[in-house]
Amino acid sequence: MLKNQAKEGRFKMKKDFNKIIVFILVLTLFTMSSLSSFARSPKNNGETVFVDGIEYNVRVDNKFNTTVETVGLENKAKLVIDKHGKGTISGVKGQKKGEVYEVIVNELSYEGLDVKVKSNGKEIEKFTKKEDLVKDKYTGQATIVVGGTVLAGSLVQALLAAGLIFIAAGITWVAVTEIADILQNSSSTGYFQCKFSLGMLFINPDDITRTHAVNRIKGGYDVYTYSRSDASGIVVSAGKGIIGPENHYAFWKFGDYYDHYHTGDRNGAHSFYGLPQKRSL
Repeated sequence: MLKNQAKEGRFKMKKDFNKIIVFILVLTLFTMSSLSSFARSPKNNGETVFVDGIEYNVRVDNKFNTTVETVGLENKAKLVIDKHGKGTISGVKGQKKGEVYEVIVNELSYEGLDVKVKSNGKEIEKFTKKEDLVKDKYTGQATIVVGGTVLAGSLVQALLAAGLIFIAAGITWVAVTEIADILQNSSSTGYFQCKFSLGMLFINPDDITRTHAVNRIKGGYDVYTYSRSDASGIVVSAGKGIIGPENHYAFWKFGDYYDHYHTGDRNGAHSFYGLPQKRSL
């Protein structure tokens, strides 16, 4: 009888253990499907962000101009900058009807800020740290509520919050996932310098030649191109052999993970391509 009880106990433990394994597998698959997905569908309607309750639309067009504009306010304010960080601001507090301010962005990231606003060539506002944006925003809250007008700093803060671009030393970097439609529908091959920031891959929209791309791979620097064959081709041309494609995604990791190739000696270069296969929240 004791033998039978022990046997039944072991059978029950084994059965419970199997249930636990099945539960863990189901939970893992559910978590992976919840945390990961294919990259955003190609689109150009941008991102919606809120700064102190005000809605803004931020988008990048096929010429790599970035537009930030208020949504739902009687007086629409707009910031437009090109890929060189230069542009205009209109519809903000203090402007006369039809007046346009010049804006120059040398730095725009969570690490640094250097934004100048000019009127008729004269500097009228400057943002060199995030606290400047917050100060500018709260100074104008009464105006926002009463007159439906925002300050220049609020537009800059919305641009920073959207995370579609960052600007360093006057060079603009654009998130690949936000210009996927442009890259996907391009009739020509494009190779781009790239870097990661906050888990997203950004490219410099000024494309480089294939020769330049190959030299970057040889030197251990990263390159992005939309096509898999182009990505592998520049690694082969670097003459160091080829490894890949690889993708280092795991469901517990944060950020975008792209398929890529390495040189045979793994000199540090990555030849990224396409869209991120997995993206965790």
